[in-house]
Amino acid sequence: MAGGWGARSICGPFRRISGVAVIAATVLMIGWGYLQPRAGLGGHAVESDAVLGKRPPFGAETFIHFYLGCRAALSGGNAYHPEDTLGPSEYAYRPLFHPPPSLLPFLAISQLDFRCATWINVAVNVVLLAVSGWFWGGVVSGTRRNWAACVLCACSWVLWLPCLNLLGTGQCSAWALLGVSAWLAYQSRGMPTVAGALLVAVLVKPHIAAVAVAFSLGYGCGMRRTRTVWAFAFCALVWCAITTCFVAEAWGDFLDFVRSSRPSSVQAATLAALASRALGGGFAAFWYGAWICAGLWGFVAGWTLGRRHLVSDDTHSGNGLACGLAMVCAVGLVLVPHAYSYDFVLLLPAFWTALTALVLQHRVPQALALLTWLTLSVVWFAAKVQSVDGETGLWWIPWVGLLITAQSIPLVSAPILYKRNPAGC
Repeated sequence: MAGGWGARSICGPFRRISGVAVIAATVLMIGWGYLQPRAGLGGHAVESDAVLGKRPPFGAETFIHFYLGCRAALSGGNAYHPEDTLGPSEYAYRPLFHPPPSLLPFLAISQLDFRCATWINVAVNVVLLAVSGWFWGGVVSGTRRNWAACVLCACSWVLWLPCLNLLGTGQCSAWALLGVSAWLAYQSRGMPTVAGALLVAVLVKPHIAAVAVAFSLGYGCGMRRTRTVWAFAFCALVWCAITTCFVAEAWGDFLDFVRSSRPSSVQAATLAALASRALGGGFAAFWYGAWICAGLWGFVAGWTLGRRHLVSDDTHSGNGLACGLAMVCAVGLVLVPHAYSYDFVLLLPAFWTALTALVLQHRVPQALALLTWLTLSVVWFAAKVQSVDGETGLWWIPWVGLLITAQSIPLVSAPILYKRNPAGC
């Protein structure tokens, strides 16, 4: 049962944590969050109007970084200091910290009117979330696609409330989710070249999906499908080459920007940000080392699972791959040094697997797993309203999500779902 092995082998070390620990951690962290002063629903630290100026409209709080950066770069200016080229903006904006490949999807719409470009970006994010959900529903539901699971996953992202933060700020995290989801869909169909090519979408926001990418490439090597690795490498080079053709100077500007400043991670929704604030900036070096080790673990886990699927004859290996990848996405999110609420979309794969499990087998354990995810979604919203000093107070959301994933993923594994329904539908 390779599908089940994939879920058990990756979740094993985490599953020993009991459900009582999940509940206790959730209650303690909610209580801690409610003791903090209110700061509103902004995506970043709340500052005075004198500092921020006019607040950007819905869908533009961080999209304005990409919009103005692309306009400045296409005008021959500095994408990381667009005010030098474009002058003062109607809306206040913060510096762009993303590398040049992140600009490529926004180059075309940056030439449109700002409000028009903002709504186009919102629509694109909706499509990316829906397509990603469709992919996950199709893979987890087994060898015969369950259309109800696909449709529900494509629409249910609205129940995971951090997605609303993604749409409201106009961030690009959904591109990373799409890359991982598309790789899963086509890898499970035996199309490794296409899978590797589509995985390149993670370059729009590479750091939040780095561990998942390592897992994907390791799985390709373990399955002796190195075409997925070569396809990813080739498409990544093409992506960077196209970016260079349009904004060649952005690479130098980005390096200068990195040397002269550092991203403010003290307000991020990560444990690294909380620890850096408490223990000092030197702790960041240790955390980056842990993140790199997580990437190595992801590659080894993917390679091991790929080897297992290579030597087995399991029609549900796609289900095991989906369960393993969902777990890896959760692990990568808790260890990434810099992330915000809109990056919590990387927990959607675990949410979708729980939803698909309930569709395939109407039983109490699967229902409780989905209910736990919905509860965490509501708790995030309540904690977001109570957050202070940016989103540091939300660092515990990914960790609770990881614990829930470790508890619920085994309920989605193939031996359980398909024990009475070998067709997988």
